[in-house]
Amino acid sequence: MRRLSTFVFSALFFLCSGLLPDGAEASRQEKFASPSGRYTVVFTELGNRTYSKDEMLEDIDNVSNVLYRVDFIAKNDITPAASSSYADVYGWEAEGRPEKTLSIFKKLIWSPREDFVIFPEEGWAARLGVSQSRVLALNPDLGWETSEVSVGAIEWTDELSFVSDYHFDCDYGILRFDGRAGKAFSLKESESPIGYELVEVKRGKVVIRMLLDNCRMQDLPPRCFTRDLSTGAEVPVACPKHKAKGKAPF
Repeated sequence: MRRLSTFVFSALFFLCSGLLPDGAEASRQEKFASPSGRYTVVFTELGNRTYSKDEMLEDIDNVSNVLYRVDFIAKNDITPAASSSYADVYGWEAEGRPEKTLSIFKKLIWSPREDFVIFPEEGWAARLGVSQSRVLALNPDLGWETSEVSVGAIEWTDELSFVSDYHFDCDYGILRFDGRAGKAFSLKESESPIGYELVEVKRGKVVIRMLLDNCRMQDLPPRCFTRDLSTGAEVPVACPKHKAKGKAPF
């Protein structure tokens, strides 16, 4: 998906030159600049499927959605450095409406030097309760193209790696995503009903708060500890009052 197909390129040519056949409809497109201005992000609407209540009962994926192709075009280039599909699944509620493209764009999470980008999760039924977001490599030197990761609060440890918590049903844990490998690794697995949330990362150590997950039968007093990213050593500490905000350090 890193290169535009011949068909898509031809369609763009006809669109730009005003030579689309009679009766053909141009796809809706919106363009935005990445935080550094390094990339132009182009959202092209490929389809808008709507389903009635009866149709929704026929198949788990029969949910109203808008499907986009998202292209990331480097400055001064005409072909995408990378491309991905994205579905805005909005039909779970009767009054649900498609999300504005600008709002979707603002939810993209960029690595500090824009080597890769994390999409917001899609709301398909199969993914409910197990949140996974698509990760798309923009830098070809990384050696991988796509990956998936569960994203909660994020703290970047360097320009290509971050620590994040995730809160699934009876499963609250901490992971580390390595952008060099394009893979996520468990940093602290849950022991339901005991779970964990990310507080902060400071000087190579992750501050983690212990808490009870949604399967708890009682409350638990706040307890925190640090985990050394190099050695894995854990040391109890007083719990900070703040929590990781999950924003990239631009």
